[in-house]
Amino acid sequence: MANIISNYFHQYANSITNFEKFHNEVINMPRPSFSELGDPIKLLKSLASYISLIDPDFFDKPTNLKEIYRKIYFNYKNGIVPTHNRNLAFEKRYLNRDESFDNLYEIEGRMYRHYMEYCLFFGILKDAGSRVKKIIDIDSINELLLTPDERLFDVFRNKLLDININKNDFIKNLNNIKLKNNADYRPARAILRYINELNRKCTDFEISVLLGRVDDLQTENEILSRAVAIGKILPAEDIQSQIKMFFGSLGWKSSDNNFYEYGDSQEPYFKFKAFLLFMRSFNLINYDGTSNLISLTDYSKELVKADIPMEVLDLQKLIGMVDDDSEDTNKLMDIILRKRTETITKAIQSDGELIVKCNQRNIRNPIIKNGKRQRSRFIAELAKIKCNYLDEVTKKPTFEGKNGKNYVEAHHIIEFSTEDGPDITDNLICLGPQNHSLIHHGSDSAVSEFYRTCQTRGVLTFDRFKSICVKYRCLTHKHVVILEHKKMISKTDAEELNVLIDEYGVDPIFLSSLTTPAGD
Repeated sequence: MANIISNYFHQYANSITNFEKFHNEVINMPRPSFSELGDPIKLLKSLASYISLIDPDFFDKPTNLKEIYRKIYFNYKNGIVPTHNRNLAFEKRYLNRDESFDNLYEIEGRMYRHYMEYCLFFGILKDAGSRVKKIIDIDSINELLLTPDERLFDVFRNKLLDININKNDFIKNLNNIKLKNNADYRPARAILRYINELNRKCTDFEISVLLGRVDDLQTENEILSRAVAIGKILPAEDIQSQIKMFFGSLGWKSSDNNFYEYGDSQEPYFKFKAFLLFMRSFNLINYDGTSNLISLTDYSKELVKADIPMEVLDLQKLIGMVDDDSEDTNKLMDIILRKRTETITKAIQSDGELIVKCNQRNIRNPIIKNGKRQRSRFIAELAKIKCNYLDEVTKKPTFEGKNGKNYVEAHHIIEFSTEDGPDITDNLICLGPQNHSLIHHGSDSAVSEFYRTCQTRGVLTFDRFKSICVKYRCLTHKHVVILEHKKMISKTDAEELNVLIDEYGVDPIFLSSLTTPAGD
């Protein structure tokens, strides 16, 4: 049975050169200090504060890590320090020193570069056409600065789930990893799927060699399929027996028949450990550093069992947790959604029912804050993506918004706050600001004429309201009265919808949520 390992990895067998090649393909994470791995996330927020004080003209120009350090250092020497997120321990080690900057960089540059590699890993820095030159991503800087401390790990958890080898500049820069054009692999998501599939505790060795490496297989299903096939024959929860089976299967033995030994820092679970520790910090895995065993948390069990991609479900949860409609939060939401639009769009393209599933989840899990029901900004964004950020009535663009997309606003057809309309995409139409203002501030005749135009152009149709009733069971007899009064449906349509409501009923969770008053 162990030959399945040699079948998959035969090209790495029987020589020390192949042994080293195999382990060089493990994602070699930066590691300033394993014992303080929770702190780098907070330090990254502090770093963002120091970086934000650099001359804005510097942000648009390719630079290198040393030059960023230099700018922070001389800002500090000139008394330019953050008013928020100031880090005295960072200043003491990296800034408040008597050495010249060049001498200081010789002393502390290595550790500083580890932290900056985290900036690259989490997208705070971007490649600027070479491995040396970088560009500071101002959106990511602002995302960190606007994120409340109590939600910092939630934001980074979503970043980690969304990290894909095909666009991660840190992984792309690793010398021994060569990415293909079709690379499409999210390690964090695959690790959770693997542990769930094996239905046992897994060692950091097997996770690192099966899911923390990038070789010729570079798509998630291929990598996961191979990992599960091997994982099923590995000795359970016994790292030494697993290593022995792996080494024996691949003939990793010297001429005197002794197994090869790992050199310093060569162990796969050492190279990949920071990734696993981040997963632990963000409540994605339980990781016992003594036994080296990994299991799913209750939170990750919910993610893997859902019918929505993990990174999308986690994003929906994140937005619900963070959004409080304050000015800073609105800015933060714009950044988070702008940086995740591609992820959401691809997920929708790969699953034609994803929007339906997200709608259903929003019905089952309404956002309640401060005793009031809140609109879901995530659902609103789905509606905008669905209509390609165009006014659904005119089919024309308006102007470029702060998210880099055409600016549109999502309007509840059956009003959310005053008419208890369901917060799902079927009850939303996306409009430019002029048409949206017309609905709320236009004369009765102007609004009626606009609704007639919506009907004529196929925006407001009977099938839309039938879907709300039949698919989501979120249409009530009261809603039918409202729709008929607004002349969005005919008397015949109203009669048919009332029959359907009696036949399909109304979702009890939705009805229960209506007892909670809606926010403005």
